[in-house]
Amino acid sequence: MKANRCPKVAALIDIGSSETRMQIAQVRKGKMDRIEALSYPVALGRDVYATGRVSQTTVRELIKALEGFLNVIREYAVSDVTAVTTTALRRAKNRDLVLDQVKIRTGIDIRVLEDNEEKSLIYYEMIRTLRESSALPDETTLFSFVGSGSVGIAFYNGRTMYDSMTVPTGALQLGEMFRSIQQTTDDFGHVIADYIHSMLTYDNLEVDCRNIRHVVFTGSMISVIAAMTDCPFTGGMYRIPVEKMRALYDEIRAQRPESIAIRYKVSIRIAEMLYLSLALYLSLVSFTQADTVLSPRSDMSDCLIRSVLIPAELAAYRDYLLDIVLSCAATTADFYHCNKAHSEYIRDISLKMFDRLSSQHSLSQRDRAVLELACVLHECGHAVSARHHLQSGYDVIRHTDLIGATKGDMLLAATIARYNELEEPDLSDPEFESLPEDSRTRAAKLTAIFRAANALDNTHTEKLSDITVRMREETLEIAGRTNENMYLERYAFEQCAAYFTDVFGTGIRLRVRSALK
Repeated sequence: MKANRCPKVAALIDIGSSETRMQIAQVRKGKMDRIEALSYPVALGRDVYATGRVSQTTVRELIKALEGFLNVIREYAVSDVTAVTTTALRRAKNRDLVLDQVKIRTGIDIRVLEDNEEKSLIYYEMIRTLRESSALPDETTLFSFVGSGSVGIAFYNGRTMYDSMTVPTGALQLGEMFRSIQQTTDDFGHVIADYIHSMLTYDNLEVDCRNIRHVVFTGSMISVIAAMTDCPFTGGMYRIPVEKMRALYDEIRAQRPESIAIRYKVSIRIAEMLYLSLALYLSLVSFTQADTVLSPRSDMSDCLIRSVLIPAELAAYRDYLLDIVLSCAATTADFYHCNKAHSEYIRDISLKMFDRLSSQHSLSQRDRAVLELACVLHECGHAVSARHHLQSGYDVIRHTDLIGATKGDMLLAATIARYNELEEPDLSDPEFESLPEDSRTRAAKLTAIFRAANALDNTHTEKLSDITVRMREETLEIAGRTNENMYLERYAFEQCAAYFTDVFGTGIRLRVRSALK
């Protein structure tokens, strides 16, 4: 097919651990239509997992693949090109040098996705595909993506994802880690199984999986496993009985990759990945009561390119991200025994203040989401240290991985939650200095909002009701009703007022009315 002159044509390049892929798509009648899909084997993962770096030979192969893609892109007159990469290049010690060489030689800017960004995209596609096929379970379900360099695990409660974790070891990386052992034993499968179970135990999983009856898996080897177990692709997905997966694994576990490749007429690379991926999938299944694996054909590239082409898809994806990050944050807050009523109370006040201030102070919807995160998680430190709970909370939040949130989001949320009415922030504080320079002013604004809202529930008793927030001339007025004494809340609020004025350049005051009519 030659160039289509439709104005909405986009290309998405996905640089993975073992191959680099590109798809070109356009919009027809409001839906995405893929018009080209290409792939080129580039062994980034093999380099990085073996040596920690991408070799110059592999860099040249990557550039060659991208130059070929660019020729096709010009044929289709594509104006919007997005390039992303994931685990392998993300972990490479010479990542920045590789990105620079690619930019100079091809003009392509490659965006390095964080692990949580990658997994969020994958889970979104899995859920979307299952929903379209009317196969999305309405009970607790374990979702997993087995990649070359990592394994993502998430839990779905029938409405949204509510917990997740990442195991930083995938199928290809396992092979590189234990290559020397593989050469000295005829039962390498037992070595892999023992290692996987040492990493994935009930103690490591915050969710008890023993009553889960549904599992949804995806990964590059699923289609190979389905073919070898005679499970056709029907209704938008594979349905693979766990018994068949176990039988296949038992059949190949003691064989060398060379023997597997000859017997099943696949490449050595596929053979190596096959039994490692099977070991990972079966280890995950063993924690549940599932007897069948569902596997929709889903790809994070589809989500990315649809978001470029269709604005409504981008909005839907952002709504999904906000939903799951707050849901997972609530699970984390429960784990640390946070006061849910208090957190929801100050979140409501914080968001009312934010909505009054955001348009004048260049605060975005992402800033709003980070402020919500800080409100939900700010009490985590109490479970670690009663005396140093603010610092403990900061450490807990910034080191917590939440699907849908970047490391930058979590660091910003941790900084906001680090302060109360007795701890006044300063841009020279270590917490602020650890932030990127362009985030520090935003952090100061969000912290000022959080401190004032938190002060209004200083006693954790939610005394004030019917709370409104208005701008009156040059002052932000927070008003509410109560018949209880507000001495401590007023005192805490006054301690926060000066910092708020310094940050926003406006005053702030509290007006309390009697609740009696």
